[in-house]
Amino acid sequence: MLKQYLSMGFSIGITGWICDDRRSGDLRKAVKMIPLDRILIETDAPYLTPHNVPGLGRTNVPQNIRYVANQLAACMGVAEETLLEHAKNNTERLFGITPA
Repeated sequence: MLKQYLSMGFSIGITGWICDDRRSGDLRKAVKMIPLDRILIETDAPYLTPHNVPGLGRTNVPQNIRYVANQLAACMGVAEETLLEHAKNNTERLFGITPA
């Protein structure tokens, strides 16, 4: 399905689901196929709290995006800073945001 979405030109957003050690196996494998110029990072707050971070509670908050970025970078095999730079640029392009 991911290959089809990419062939259609879609950007792909990854949520806290990638932080669930029990259920994210297929997702962790698939993200390796996503080009950096198509990746977005999201929290899906107030849902999908990262499960691999103790003490976060049940309600997800936007600040938890850092855990999603960390896990996603590790799964994609790229430096977190590289992932964050691309995700920021992709978000600005997708939503027409002009950096200050």
